[in-house]
This record gives sequence, structure tokens and C-alpha cells, in this order.
Amino acid sequence: LAVFNVNSLFLVSIFWLAGTLFFTWRKITIVHRSGKLWPFYEGLLSNSLRNISALKILTQACIPAVIQCFLFDIEWRLFTLIASFIGPAEAASWIILGKVWKLSETAVENFSEAVAPKIASFLVAGDIVMGRALAYKSLFAGALYGTFSSCILVVLGPLIVNFMTKDSTLENLLRELLPYVIISNPFISVGTVASSLSESQGQHWVVLWTYLGNLCLVSLPLAGFFTIVLDYNAEGLAAAMVAGYCTSACIQLNTFIESDVNKAVERVKASAEAGELDGESLFSAESLDGCSTDSDSEGDSIDESRSVV
Repeated sequence: LAVFNVNSLFLVSIFWLAGTLFFTWRKITIVHRSGKLWPFYEGLLSNSLRNISALKILTQACIPAVIQCFLFDIEWRLFTLIASFIGPAEAASWIILGKVWKLSETAVENFSEAVAPKIASFLVAGDIVMGRALAYKSLFAGALYGTFSSCILVVLGPLIVNFMTKDSTLENLLRELLPYVIISNPFISVGTVASSLSESQGQHWVVLWTYLGNLCLVSLPLAGFFTIVLDYNAEGLAAAMVAGYCTSACIQLNTFIESDVNKAVERVKASAEAGELDGESLFSAESLDGCSTDSDSEGDSIDESRSVV
């Protein structure tokens, strides 16, 4: 559309919808052909809703995750609304900045979702040493990725800004806001990994309340103070967002480090025994059998360490 100088937002939305539907169909097709969904078809097509214990475990994991996604979307919309009161250019630049921020978060989110089940499997198997080692490595990898992505933005930031907009006003605003993204990336990465590890231990509600408290007590109050009281521009919103990310990362990291491994094992085993495991606590049958046959040695290992980290 850009090549043919088409400026219709309607056509852009049509192409976006068509692309979304196509890639969704491709994902479903690839997963179906791989055979990974076949073991679950029987449960999906049977009276699985009668499994009350499984539904309870699924609800405990899904409800806080849905609420957290909803709050995350509301947070960005509220910040965009505040930016619109500052000026139309600030609102447009904030929306574009959100895309850059999301681009930096995508890789670490996928990494944390991949590593959390493995750590949880070590946890339920009673292998605290391997769980601790993998947790340290994953947190270090998250921090390393955040630092690396910040370095990339330092080098390629101007090119990214020029690629996303040709308006001189928006370019200047984005160049002023980009350093805040660079500062926050390491904290976002560590916080994302730590929250995923906490969720893998069944602490979904703890992660949700941490995010909600950070939103209501740090991010939004600072955004209002910087923009309304001090009359800052969009940089005030970016500073409030960075403060929220840093605070959340510290709390999530401390929550995971101070987590009780005994309770975590109980929560994970309860999920496994219910026959329904959430997306971040998927364990093999061999791991569960190993836990049941070696429960005595597992208890001794758990007593030696009160946390996976």
C-alpha cells in the first residue's frame, strides 16, 4: 500500500484482518499436522466439563491471566488518553512508542514462557539443584537480552524512528522518548522472566496483585503528577512507565526468590493430579511417576532449599 501511495485506513485494516486470519489458520494447521493436539481431542470432544477438579485448577490459572492482560491493555489506553490531553502529536508518538516497546518485549515473553515449564518440571520432580541452576541462567539470560536489545536501540534507534514515521514532529518526539525504552528494557526482561517463573509455581494471583498494585500506586499516580501537576510532555508519561517497570521487576524478582518451594511443589502436584495443567506447568507422565516413587528423597531435597533460586 505504501509503494502504491494508498492512504486509505480502511484498506489497511482489511489487509491487517486478512493477514491475521491467514496466520491464525496457518498456526492451527501446522499444530494439527504435527500431531501435538491429537492426544487432547478426546478430552475436548468429551464431557470434560464434568471434571470439577480440573476446571478448578484451570480457572485458578486463567482468571488472573485474563485480568492481567485486560489491565495491561487498560494501562496503555489510559496513558494514551493522558497523552491526548497533552496534544495530538504526543498521543500519536505515544502509540508509535508502544509498538517499539512491545517489539522489545516479545522475545523475552516467548523465552520466559518456554523456560518456565522446564523449571517447574524440575521442581515437581524434586530436583531443586537443577531447578535453581536453570532459574539463575534464565534470569541472567533475560537481563542479558534486555541489555542487548537496549544496545541495539542505541545504535539503530534513529533508523527505527525514520522507518516508523516521516513526520518531523513525531520524529523529534520519538527521539526524545526512545531513551526511556532503552533504560527500561533490562528491567522489563528480568521482571517478565521472574513473573513467569512465579506463575509456573502456581502463584498466579500473587503476580496479578503485584501488577495491579504497581499500576495503581506507581505508574498511574506518577503519570498524573508529571503531566498534570508538573506540566511535562510525553516524556513524563514515559518516565512514569519506566518507574512502574523498574518497581514491578524488583517486586517480581523478590517474590520469586522468596517463594516457598514446599508450597510450590504442592500446588504443581495438585495441578498434575487433577489431570489439567495450565500452559506454564506442563509436566510429562514420567516426571510425575518419578516423583511418586521417590517421595522420601524429594522431601529431603526440598527441606534443604526453601526456594528454587
